[in-house]
Amino acid sequence: MEDFGGVDFTSYNMVVVPYCTQDVHIGDAVKYYNDGDDDGSMTVMHHGAHNLYQTLRWIFKNFKHPSQIFLTGCSAGGTAVPTAYHLLNKHYNSPVRAGVRSVHIHSILDSPVYLTPSYFLQNYYNNWNPSVMMKLLGFNFKKYMYDEEYSTQLWNHILRKGSSNDKWGLVTHQTDPVSIFYWETMQGNYNSDYENYDDDSATDWYATFYQSIATVQKKHHNVKSFIMNSEDGHCSFGLYYALQYSEFDSWATWVLRERPVLGRVRASTTLFFTSMFLGLGLLLQGRQSRLKKQNVASDNLLEDENVPDAHKTSFLARHPLTIAYAVFVTFYFFSMLLVGGFTHPLNNPSLGPSSQILNTFGMNNPTFIVYHKSFWRILSSSFLCSGVLTLILVLLSLFRSIRKVETYMNKALHFSIACLIIIIGSNLVFAWFGSGATCSSIALILGLQTFSCRMSSLIGGSSTYRASWCGTIFTFLIASLIFPFNSWLVMIAGMFIGYFLVPYVFHWRSFHDDISMVLDYYRCKKVMAVYAFLVLILLCGARKPNKLYEYPYRTGCNMVYTTEVNNIINSYSDVSMNGGEERKLNANDDNYNDDGGQNNNYDMCAQICIPQLVYYPVLYGINQYLDFSLQTGLCEDNGYEDFFLLKTFNYASITLDAEIYYQSRYYN
Repeated sequence: MEDFGGVDFTSYNMVVVPYCTQDVHIGDAVKYYNDGDDDGSMTVMHHGAHNLYQTLRWIFKNFKHPSQIFLTGCSAGGTAVPTAYHLLNKHYNSPVRAGVRSVHIHSILDSPVYLTPSYFLQNYYNNWNPSVMMKLLGFNFKKYMYDEEYSTQLWNHILRKGSSNDKWGLVTHQTDPVSIFYWETMQGNYNSDYENYDDDSATDWYATFYQSIATVQKKHHNVKSFIMNSEDGHCSFGLYYALQYSEFDSWATWVLRERPVLGRVRASTTLFFTSMFLGLGLLLQGRQSRLKKQNVASDNLLEDENVPDAHKTSFLARHPLTIAYAVFVTFYFFSMLLVGGFTHPLNNPSLGPSSQILNTFGMNNPTFIVYHKSFWRILSSSFLCSGVLTLILVLLSLFRSIRKVETYMNKALHFSIACLIIIIGSNLVFAWFGSGATCSSIALILGLQTFSCRMSSLIGGSSTYRASWCGTIFTFLIASLIFPFNSWLVMIAGMFIGYFLVPYVFHWRSFHDDISMVLDYYRCKKVMAVYAFLVLILLCGARKPNKLYEYPYRTGCNMVYTTEVNNIINSYSDVSMNGGEERKLNANDDNYNDDGGQNNNYDMCAQICIPQLVYYPVLYGINQYLDFSLQTGLCEDNGYEDFFLLKTFNYASITLDAEIYYQSRYYN
């Protein structure tokens, strides 16, 4: 399913939970029923709760840091969606995970068997032993176990425990023969022919059902319903009947779309502003301490009035902006790790989170800036470190050289403007000319270091600006060659802007002439006007970045494809009952092959994303030594437009996803 409700579900992992326990996924019992035969009774394993919980445990193990979850279910599966939601929400959005919401969970219930008549509750419901699951949900089972509004009370309970930012939808037919059949049966009026119902029963069922849903919607504004009234029906797999209605897609968009980045939904937004206010607090404290010291010591200044007395002011007072930035990026980085965790070192050699998490926390991605108007990434990426190793490089540079730049610029305003020119300029260069995505904290550091080198050569003196060209170049080489989320382009831009553009907006003379650096406001305004113009026309679509990078996972790897997919297709083979031979697709079937079985690759294409760190050796090794070849590019760009399936391969601790595509004529 592609682009449903504004979401491309081909980028999602799908987990299907089958149903065979006759207990709407909440049972914990074994029950013996009279089957009407002479042999006696039949045994039913009401183990739906076991199956659901074990499935969720598998999900928690294999999907440690999802960014969004969509739940849906048909009939009994729809009835179980609130239960699954509560358990997922409790796990992924618990207070121990940074105390913020890190996962968005949206749900659509398709034709749930929702109503609970008192006859069923008093005579049959306890056959399933639902109290165990209700205890996990924190629901007062004893209080409502015989209440006809049991299902409404349970859903209200789960909605109260959840987030109002998570959206809920309910889909049903105005006349649903299956639901009417179960409603009548649960009242003690069993009729073996579920299609044989009278109009009064249908009217009563819908009135009761609608009233219950209306009660929920009145209390919770994050719940909406979609009623299908053109024909009778129940449900099928994958919201089939609802998708036949043209207006359903726009209705589903309200449920499925991600909330705006400045809203309360994203954990990254909360953590960004928390980090910012923490840094600002330290900055204000440092400035206040510095001013107090200067006032106290105003009659005892050193001969050089441009340099504060290092022995009489605290470290924070001398370097407030440097320390504030260091605290900001450190707090933001470790908060990001709490939310997203570490990914495999091959996917992020700087030892940090995945590209999806980095993208969520504000990495510079030109595709998102242009097509999603995420202009804020031009700033946020400079406060983002891609991993532990890049954070160490940033902190070492701040302590060794950048703090001295702040000291000798003397004014916090001047230092802030120098940083802002590098931040906006370097990220604009990448937004205009780069591809993929990048963090820009190292670019800012390198820009300030080249600025310091330039000022050192212009002013001179052992006590003025100091920076090492060797250290600057070493940092650049390490970051650009090994760390995939630190683009060489943004770092080169930062260094050039620091060396040429930042000195351009300031006037200065020899440090020993007792003349401080002076900001040229006219030049500064010109630079900012150019920046504003470039941002404006970029957002207007003057550049068309590659839409490939709308999928964040592709920003840290390179796409390759092959049309030799026989091994991948056969990995879905089963063992036959006779002889134990593999069951394969029929190569002589004209529906699968146009050449009478001569070609066993079925006219399909597989594509995979290889991590950048090992891209060239892997590509060379496969093409040189294996019996198939890989080409750079995408299946879609080579005539294979239709997505077929996704196959995951695990090698040691590395997981690779192969996407299989086919040409439209393949099934014609």
